[in-house]
Amino acid sequence: MTGLTEHLAQFIVRTSTADFPPGMLDKAKKVIADTFSAIVGSVNSDVAAPLAKYLAASGETGTSPILGTSRTSSPELAALVKSAQAEG
Repeated sequence: MTGLTEHLAQFIVRTSTADFPPGMLDKAKKVIADTFSAIVGSVNSDVAAPLAKYLAASGETGTSPILGTSRTSSPELAALVKSAQAEG
């Protein structure tokens, strides 16, 4: 592991929810819900068609779902599509 990756992994392993400041979990839940809403809501947006073409052209297959669709892809491509949808 690289130094940064190892540091992040150790932080994750050693940190529990008891270490979080008060109210942080509630805020995190709202942010996650908002992000999923943006991803699913963008399925018919202007960014959806180019993403679908890119996904089809890539030929990638995998088990990671493309939210709001019946498609799956590799984790990397699914993350790219999801992040673009979240911004869309």
